[in-house]
Amino acid sequence: MPVKKISDLTVRELKVVLSRYGANTSGVKATLVLRLRNIATGEGNDPEEVTFDTELKEDDLSHVSGEDEDNEPSNESRTKDGDRLGNSDVAVVQSTGEVVGNGALQEERRDSEGGQVKLESLVQMINQGFMKLETKISLESENQARGMMQLDERITLERQFQERSVQEKLMEYHEEQRAFLNTHLLIIKEEVKEELKNHVQGEMGHIMQGVQDRLLQLEQTVGVQNTRQVHSSTFPVRSLEGTRMKVPSFDGQTSWSVFRKQFEAACETNNYGEQEKATALILALRGPAADLLQNISVKTS
Repeated sequence: MPVKKISDLTVRELKVVLSRYGANTSGVKATLVLRLRNIATGEGNDPEEVTFDTELKEDDLSHVSGEDEDNEPSNESRTKDGDRLGNSDVAVVQSTGEVVGNGALQEERRDSEGGQVKLESLVQMINQGFMKLETKISLESENQARGMMQLDERITLERQFQERSVQEKLMEYHEEQRAFLNTHLLIIKEEVKEELKNHVQGEMGHIMQGVQDRLLQLEQTVGVQNTRQVHSSTFPVRSLEGTRMKVPSFDGQTSWSVFRKQFEAACETNNYGEQEKATALILALRGPAADLLQNISVKTS
């Protein structure tokens, strides 16, 4: 089955194809070509690539009978030079037998061929314009896609920066709160220490006052006992027969004067002599105070 492109079709084949679409088959070749190209474009085909079946059928004979390949009518006239004249060209025969309309027909054919070339050039320019437009649209789409990607990246970076800023601000706030709490805690500790110190000093004052009162009572008691010993017999008389007052211990941390008064009061109450006092003092020493005994001989002790 022979097939051809539009540019390869003859006038008769153009009319056959147009007749199959029910289109007008009159006109010169350029007109027929333009008409068939419009039909191909309307069907969504590329006019430069679409092909048509050129095999004649019975139905096609009625449309092309009596017509030749050059799209001229059958009742044509010829000049003496062999040029053909169509029905549109009226041959005016002069007395000499020459045809006057021959030049006009040739000029029309030249114009028709020039129009066809111009038309093809225009179609080519239009196609090139469409191709450029498609390329431009494609580039614009790529640019838009690239711009969207850059925008997404920028939004992501902005979100990360904001999250990092919030975290840093939270950390700074926690550090400030921690520093404030530590400072406040130190202030509270100092206040508590001061209150405890004042309280302890107050309590110690009461305790020392009570101790001094007790020592005063003991001194008075010892003075009375000494007075009784002067007026008694040569044998010592104890306050409570068979009982002894416990001698306090001394570790070097408490007041020596207070310990001395307590020690002397206990020795006087127990009626200790010098030897007994020395023994009691050695036994009363504790801790660092007892370390002094390492440097004293037994005899000296």
